[in-house]
Amino acid sequence: MMLSISQTPPLRRLLSRIGYSTYRFNTILVGLKAVADGAGDGGAIAVTWTKPRNKGEADSAASAARSFASSAAMVLAIDVFDAFLRELAEQDWLKFSPKTVTIATKAETRPQNQGGAYSVAERAEALAVDLDTQNCQAVALVELFAKWRNVVAHEKDRKPQLEDRFRKVLEAAAPQIAAQHSHFSVELAIKNFQKRAVPVPKEVTSLMANAVRFARAVDEAAIRRVASTADGVQEAADWLLADWFQGRGKKAYAMIAEGLQGTDERRIKSVTKWLANAGVSKSKTAISAPLAETYLSELSALSQKQFCKRVGCPVGQSQ
Repeated sequence: MMLSISQTPPLRRLLSRIGYSTYRFNTILVGLKAVADGAGDGGAIAVTWTKPRNKGEADSAASAARSFASSAAMVLAIDVFDAFLRELAEQDWLKFSPKTVTIATKAETRPQNQGGAYSVAERAEALAVDLDTQNCQAVALVELFAKWRNVVAHEKDRKPQLEDRFRKVLEAAAPQIAAQHSHFSVELAIKNFQKRAVPVPKEVTSLMANAVRFARAVDEAAIRRVASTADGVQEAADWLLADWFQGRGKKAYAMIAEGLQGTDERRIKSVTKWLANAGVSKSKTAISAPLAETYLSELSALSQKQFCKRVGCPVGQSQ
């Protein structure tokens, strides 16, 4: 199996934070069901927790904790997704247009006659349009998710109102959304949003799952666009490797100096490890073209000075 790219660094970071969100959230719900049923006494873990005195108190405590978990999960997920949009656009090797980059990174606001900053949904839409992978339904669900997060987090400071074009998409696609998201009700979700209600767990997990799927889709499209050829994947690998080493700061030169010592086999092993850390590895879910076998031997044969020049690491830099 040859080396290839299956995910960008921004997607890997997103998945590490919210990629298994439904399972993790359901784990919380299982625990809260136990609380509602009267189980648990806090003795097994080092926390102060008073067990509810009766079934009514237990149900109330579990319900309040579910609302808290729903709000917290929503805020975390949108913040992570927001960061993903910005970071993906900043990956130079993906070659987004300058206009898309300024929108996705919030470097500019809407035209003066429209006013205000671009929303999360508009920034997601800009990336999708640039990649010719527009999914109006997914973007509209992102709009609901982000706006609902603002209402929950900021209460009266935010008006619970969806952009009209996104609302129409949601209403028109309600049957498809219900089928794709285990009977998620668009009508009920919009009503709860407008009432400033904390979303129920089903609404949170469905909206989180949509955000993750959207991120995966644009990530795959971005990789395919620039790394579907041998030359393209080599250029991408160079950029990713350089970016990874630059992120190591003063430790980079020492790592290179140590890794490029010894036999050819040892040097190739070092380069392979660095590439894997940068996002180029053996994978059954490869999105890019395979990296030429000669790439490893060429890099491992470089001198420390030549390698540092290739990845942008100052020669002779010490810890």
